Amino acid sequence: MEHLKKNENTEKKQTLDSEPKKEENKSKNIKNKTADDPGKDILEALKKKKVINLAAEEEAETEEAVEEEQKKKGKQAEEEIKYPRYYDTDLFVGLTSEIVEQRKEDNLVNKVSDGKGKTVMGIIFSNFFTFFNMLYFVITILFIVLKSYDNLMFLTTIIPNLIIGIIQEIKAKRMMDKLSLMSAPTTTVIRDGEKLEIPVSEIVLDDIIFYTAGKQICADSIVLEGFIEVNESLLTGEADAILKQPGDLLLSGSFVVSGMAVARVDKVGKDNYIEKLSKDAKMYLKPRSEILRSLNGIIKFVSLIIIPLAVMTYLTSSRDAPRDYLGFLNKQGIIKAASSMLAMIPAGLFLLTSMALFVSVIRLARVKTLVQELYCIEMLARVNMLCLDKTGTITDGTMRVTDCIEIKNPTDYTIREIIGSMMQTFEETNPTADALINYFEKNTVLKATDKIPFSSKRKFSAVTFGDIGTFVLGAPEFVLTSGFDRIAAKVERYAAQGNRVLLLGLTKSKVKPDETPRGVTPVCLIILEDHIRDDAIETIEYFKQNGVDIKVISGDNPVTVSKIALRAGIEGAERYISLAGLTDDEVRDSVFEYNVFGRVSPEQKRILIKTLKEHKKTVAMTGDGVNDILALKEADCSIAMASGSEAARYVSHLVLMDSNFSSIPRVVQEGRRVINNIQKTSTLYLVKTLFSILLTIMYIILGTQTGAIRMPYPFSAKNLYLIEWFAIGIPSFFLALQPNRELVQGKFLPNVVKSVLPGALTVVILHLLLNFIRILPGFEGLHANNAVFTTILTIVTTAVMLFVLMQSSQPLNWWRKTIFVLMIICCFLVGTNTVPVTNMELTFRRGIEEYDYTLTVGAWEEWYLNGMPTEVKAILRPEIEFENQNTYLRPVISTDENNVWCLDGIPTGIKVRDVEKLALKVEGGYWVLNGTVTKTRAYNQPEIEYSGADGYICPELTIYRGYWRLDGISSGIKVTGVGKNMILSVKDGNWHINGEDTDIKAKEIINENEYVLPEITKVKFEGDIYYALDGVRTNVLVDDEGVRQLQVSENGYWIINGIETNVKAEKNGEKVVDDDYLLPIVDIDGSGNYTINNIRTSIKAENNLYITEIFITLFLVQLIYPLMKLISLIMKKLRLSN
Repeated sequence: MEHLKKNENTEKKQTLDSEPKKEENKSKNIKNKTADDPGKDILEALKKKKVINLAAEEEAETEEAVEEEQKKKGKQAEEEIKYPRYYDTDLFVGLTSEIVEQRKEDNLVNKVSDGKGKTVMGIIFSNFFTFFNMLYFVITILFIVLKSYDNLMFLTTIIPNLIIGIIQEIKAKRMMDKLSLMSAPTTTVIRDGEKLEIPVSEIVLDDIIFYTAGKQICADSIVLEGFIEVNESLLTGEADAILKQPGDLLLSGSFVVSGMAVARVDKVGKDNYIEKLSKDAKMYLKPRSEILRSLNGIIKFVSLIIIPLAVMTYLTSSRDAPRDYLGFLNKQGIIKAASSMLAMIPAGLFLLTSMALFVSVIRLARVKTLVQELYCIEMLARVNMLCLDKTGTITDGTMRVTDCIEIKNPTDYTIREIIGSMMQTFEETNPTADALINYFEKNTVLKATDKIPFSSKRKFSAVTFGDIGTFVLGAPEFVLTSGFDRIAAKVERYAAQGNRVLLLGLTKSKVKPDETPRGVTPVCLIILEDHIRDDAIETIEYFKQNGVDIKVISGDNPVTVSKIALRAGIEGAERYISLAGLTDDEVRDSVFEYNVFGRVSPEQKRILIKTLKEHKKTVAMTGDGVNDILALKEADCSIAMASGSEAARYVSHLVLMDSNFSSIPRVVQEGRRVINNIQKTSTLYLVKTLFSILLTIMYIILGTQTGAIRMPYPFSAKNLYLIEWFAIGIPSFFLALQPNRELVQGKFLPNVVKSVLPGALTVVILHLLLNFIRILPGFEGLHANNAVFTTILTIVTTAVMLFVLMQSSQPLNWWRKTIFVLMIICCFLVGTNTVPVTNMELTFRRGIEEYDYTLTVGAWEEWYLNGMPTEVKAILRPEIEFENQNTYLRPVISTDENNVWCLDGIPTGIKVRDVEKLALKVEGGYWVLNGTVTKTRAYNQPEIEYSGADGYICPELTIYRGYWRLDGISSGIKVTGVGKNMILSVKDGNWHINGEDTDIKAKEIINENEYVLPEITKVKFEGDIYYALDGVRTNVLVDDEGVRQLQVSENGYWIINGIETNVKAEKNGEKVVDDDYLLPIVDIDGSGNYTINNIRTSIKAENNLYITEIFITLFLVQLIYPLMKLISLIMKKLRLSN
């Protein structure tokens, strides 16, 4: 190599005229110092320089910071400004710090941000702001505003589903953003006269880079000094090394095989060749999945009908009902409409699919297979076309010597000694050199006096060993300029078998790098072959047996590729073609005529994959190089070996971490297990969606009718919890993890629809049948008792889904049987509220409102119910003071089993004492008892409008445990808020609250002969005037309208103008004996026993069960299996199912 000689008079400036003079002087001084020492070689000097590692000191910038910085710079400004170039930088000095900083400010750095894909916030927004998520959000707000908290449990499915979706997409985005087409994260540059190791992202335009053997080209560069050979196989698919000399272009993504060189960076960032090649690979694409497409199709269909059906459900449910919300809406109608929408959405199906695939990811990780995209497991299970890249897939990227045929050795040294000494001389590494070293081993028997490294241009290398002569090793036709015909037959025979043939020759003549060797005597032929992976033949056989076609796509010679494919056992490998020079249309036409494709460019690989997909093939592609990334992105499922390039690994759906080709069948088996099981269990979700749609339509029709047949939508969201949790959600997850190696057959959606119809239609038929039964003579109770009617519907619908679960679990093994039995037990425990997850309100028992009873206080101040002792202590009635008594509904004052005061059935934490005065007021919307803020909400006293109530006693309106009470009897109607107006009406002798039926009978107006009417007077107390009854001051203030209403409360006390007093009402001829005690809360528990103040007694309520309704339920359950069987037979007759 010539020394770098420069003269100060002819020296070119490093900087522009606008640059500081100091920099120019600094450059000149260093150059003169170099010129004064002509014996110092530039490359050797740079090689010996100490490297300062700045990579470890650089603090990695976040993606957001980089994007923000680039946005500030602006693309328009970059295009308009013409930046200075530094073509004549001193190689010993490199760019100065000032220039580097200016380059960074000008954004001329080796960073890539093509603006594609979504940010993290964009992913969160796109997942959150979907149609159904907005629907869920609105429904959630409605349930909260309406205080329908029991119906919010649907969020236990929605929230995990949303989180998993966001995590999965962010994971995919981060994986794609990591796409680095260089495996080396740092490079060596010359700056300010120092040799620095920096991150490749810190390289700036015109940087001086020092390349040595084994380094990767990290930016397009121009060679300035030195000679290197580079391997561009990751770009072109060609494995041969290419000589690069001063003036030649180095492409980013290629590797330095041998030599040293100094190069100037010519392109950075998105302008690099490799970035242009791979820019489409950085775009995150949604997974190609038939399941995902089918689910999206279902969602689109449901989205078209859900809003109209919900609106009609509201209209039919709120017909003739009061507008008790915002003055123009009905609360119960809103809850029913929202519940119908929730029932129609198969939300848990996405969760099931994602969770099942996540478990598969974990299982595959145990066999060293990294899954980078969930749905690729499904796609590989469905693959019917596998495209293989030869290098790194069929072969492992290495070569081996299979034979050494001696022709004539005129020396006293063995061929092993000769080639071993030659390998000791060369420093470069490549597959051919590695194969020779493995076979012949390095040695130092011969001492080299001169050498010529191998290059793909001259096709040979040479080493001179003193007087022995020069040994030349390379392609036979390039080593032998004459006499090649003597060995041509042997060379062609081995080449036709897919082998590579090298010739070792000896010459006494001097061999020059740029000349063909002369006078070479052939010594031996060396036969090499690509090493086929040990697992390749077995894996390819697996795919052949499972009906998967295989095609080989490579950048190598098609003859060689064909022979290797034949050795690997690929059928039709003798049909090969070279795609070099073919048009895109010619490439497409060749797809199905050939099985082996050679000399294929990256774009042609993508065309082949795309054409196969256009012909309805599900294509999997394997690859290991940058030249494969376009095809990998196009494929339905892409597979990379960990031993390949980072580019291929990052862009692929699957990475075989141990580069074990035999892992692919395990992935296929795992995919079949998951997909077949998901196909089975998704039937559960879609049965619910279909019957919900059909039921909504049915009840819309029934809701528009008049008379007894009229029935609006009966379910609220909580009525379907048993189905959501125990007939679908939990068992479907466990069933999706069961073994299943059956072939994936048919399309997902048609297969599922065939399985869905019997169950869904059975639910609809049974609902119709029950609606018909309830209007028959003798079954009027079903019509009058909505709670029991809804209980029957809930049980029957859940039973149908359990039958569907049993069918989906076939064939039943011990594990599936266990799951099925456990789900039935869970349905019973939660449905009966034995395990109080949520109050399902399912009951076949009569309520306390249907019983008459008497309460008296016996010995030891114990309550007696119907003359029987209860062992419940009677509490003396305390003196009660109210503030704002006319503003709020009075709370029901009682005690509980812990002897604590309760307001509206909610414990206050205040213990009951023998004698006590209770002071009640409202602060912040909650009742305050004796200075202690309670958890009992204070409701404003509504203006009550009575309809059809003439001749009946207006009941006292209270709230107990979240339910409306009339005269102390629970109505079964949940309090969802108190509006300014309420409507109490009497129909068929029962009270209705805001149009909703209760079982509370309306009492006729008091017969004045029944009670001893008190004398009403007025007394003054502490400046206010109160009413007094029989001389006893009450807590009712005198107003201008006087006494408008005088009634008797449920506790037996007089009520003036709707306010209960502390004066006991006495019946004619009867002495009131219990007027000093607080009347307790009487109820009936789930076992049919009376309770007093929530304390269970031993007294049973007679005839507490609805026997007829229980038999109706059992009858309908018995019809489930025959109906489903009948519908399946009809479908087979109509050829709608197999």
